[in-house]
Amino acid sequence: MNRALLLVNRHARKGQQQLEAAIDRLQKLGLVLTEEPTDHPDRLPEMIRHHRDRVDLVIVGGGDGTLNAAVQGLVNTSLPLGILPLGTANDLARTLGIPSTLPEACQIIAQGKVQQIDLGWVNGQYFFNVASLGLSVQITRKLTKEAKKRWGGFGLCGDSHSGVVGESAISGRNSD
Repeated sequence: MNRALLLVNRHARKGQQQLEAAIDRLQKLGLVLTEEPTDHPDRLPEMIRHHRDRVDLVIVGGGDGTLNAAVQGLVNTSLPLGILPLGTANDLARTLGIPSTLPEACQIIAQGKVQQIDLGWVNGQYFFNVASLGLSVQITRKLTKEAKKRWGGFGLCGDSHSGVVGESAISGRNSD
């Protein structure tokens, strides 16, 4: 298992700055990489299906959004997934015990140990470990790239506070 499709979201928190180091480290660990751009996350499943017969695994670098964008292609092809936690929260990677440092995450991928995980299914869409509705969706939509870069996971807390304050102010006006 040494041929890998590498999909790194350059817009993820550490995507662009860690890309060359990831390629170098993975190649030194014996992986033969085919890199594809991920400028359009909605095309990730199509890219994965396109390469299904040419690779042994798919490595996705980014955060939880990038991983969830790729999940349908992984389900369709049954290719194993390697995760490079390059996003803001990296909740799935943390849940699975994948180290947050690039060299350690690359080492885990190169070892080739496969672990089965459950997927969720809502409204015809697969997802990994989190599905949201209501206020949390509003918070995520309001979170800017700048806030994520500056505050990381704490950006979610700041936006949740503004979301709650905003909603209560609106509710207060509506109840008069």
